[in-house]
Amino acid sequence: TLNVTTGVLQTITITPSDAVILTGTTQQLTATGHFSDGSSQDLTSLVTWSSDTPSVALISSSGLATAGVPGTANVSAGFGLVTGTTSLQVKGRFVYAAVSTGSVAAFIVDPSSGALTPTTGVSTPSAFGLAADPQGRFLYVTNDNPGTVSGFRINPVDGTLTPVPGAPVVAGSPVLSCTVDRSGQFLYVPALGRMFVFQINQTDGSLQPVSGSPFFNPSSFSVTFDATNAFLYSNDQIGNAVNGCLKAVDGSLTPLGGSPFADGWPEPTWVVADPAAGFLYASGFEEVLSAFSIDPATGALTPLAGSPFPTLHAGGNQMAIDNLGRFLFVAGPDFGGEVGVLSINPTSGLLTPVSSFGAGSAFEVAVDGSGHFVYTANAAGSVGEFTLDASTGNLTELPGSPLIVGPVQGIVTVP
Repeated sequence: TLNVTTGVLQTITITPSDAVILTGTTQQLTATGHFSDGSSQDLTSLVTWSSDTPSVALISSSGLATAGVPGTANVSAGFGLVTGTTSLQVKGRFVYAAVSTGSVAAFIVDPSSGALTPTTGVSTPSAFGLAADPQGRFLYVTNDNPGTVSGFRINPVDGTLTPVPGAPVVAGSPVLSCTVDRSGQFLYVPALGRMFVFQINQTDGSLQPVSGSPFFNPSSFSVTFDATNAFLYSNDQIGNAVNGCLKAVDGSLTPLGGSPFADGWPEPTWVVADPAAGFLYASGFEEVLSAFSIDPATGALTPLAGSPFPTLHAGGNQMAIDNLGRFLFVAGPDFGGEVGVLSINPTSGLLTPVSSFGAGSAFEVAVDGSGHFVYTANAAGSVGEFTLDASTGNLTELPGSPLIVGPVQGIVTVP
């Protein structure tokens, strides 16, 4: 109902203005009317809403925008002769796979089914590891030989990649992985006893070494951050332990007291921290993984009761946790290429096996940002596509999966 006012409606503003949302999501818009007497009123339920491109953004009569295909739509809210407008950009979801023969394969994610459609990738020497910033703006690729890191800006509509200024940067050899911290400000690249740290330019994605880089990093190629982004952890394969460091505001690293922390099992190969709670998990070449609680004040690790836990015949290279911290996925190329799924108790961090799923020699596993889909990099030369049952953790392979792309070493979802 329009409140009685002595003023005349002059303008309508829509908030949030120039919003950016992901395909498959929604955004509530608000229309505010501004009157000649200086007053303002919420007109959201009274205006007539419209979109010039409904396939990109469909607007309901209540101002709820539903994101469709990636692109930009102009949204209008009209009352009488007065109309307010704003733009709404819909960003796509993408998957990138590192192909060791010298390229990064790129795919567009269907937000409804999770199916992948190939788009234009890029060439890069001996691609191995991949990492993207949390906002989905930049992609970084480690090149095992000659020991460099390539960087690319991600087109938010079609997922195509454009090199960032100054890339590639030298990071020593071998470089098998890279990880962006949870703030999206720093890139960490472990390389044969050293940890190279780069600050990410928030405008163009270029990389600048932080003061003191590289830092000492014994025998690791996997990096993760606790949920608060205060502590960095990496595997110590030779020392059979997990290294811990305090991450300063400038990205520099200082070893934690008590580090390295004994893993309790030979040769940890990968570490991953729960993004929603204070737990860390370390996998190895055996069919078990170790679990720790993280002290929120000191970053010290304490083994959980019952650790190590079985991984359903999926011991091996890499792990991933969905954004809500519900399930842990373990890729096991040395055990039939299966992906083991374990549910995470949000209070205790304890793990309960769900099941294991054949994935064609899965080398890495990644969960998309929506938490509905899981993708695998398969040593057999393909990318596997799965839907994730959010209540049980079960995986169902999509029709047409896997997609043949060549010898895949790494995979990442964006965002």
